[in-house]
Amino acid sequence: MPSTTPPLTERQFQAQVVDLAKRCGWMVFHPQTATRNGAWATFQAGHPGFPDLVLAHHSRGVLFIELKRDHTRNRLSEDQVKWSTTLQAAGARWHLWSPSDWNTITETLSKDPRHDRTDPVRLPTRRNR
Repeated sequence: MPSTTPPLTERQFQAQVVDLAKRCGWMVFHPQTATRNGAWATFQAGHPGFPDLVLAHHSRGVLFIELKRDHTRNRLSEDQVKWSTTLQAAGARWHLWSPSDWNTITETLSKDPRHDRTDPVRLPTRRNR
């Protein structure tokens, strides 16, 4: 009988995306969440629904990323749709990713737009001083 792997939680999936992004040279911003009265909350000023991650790379630009465990079942909130629409209208690169998008995620984070090709992921090296 084949074993089934339990689906990733959004937190586990986010950790994988953050790890890959860092290995590909991206700076990562993620607002910290906490539970309050049993519900998840992100403490921030401004409009709710801001994307889960902001990734910045010196030659690849800035990405705004919304993560969902399963974007066919976990729909965007009305506030998340407003952010998506506004960011894209302003020319920003906004993505909705779930674990089933892993190949696209890998390609997006490792692609070098200067050469229009995908570079292999390289871990940063430490230099002796």
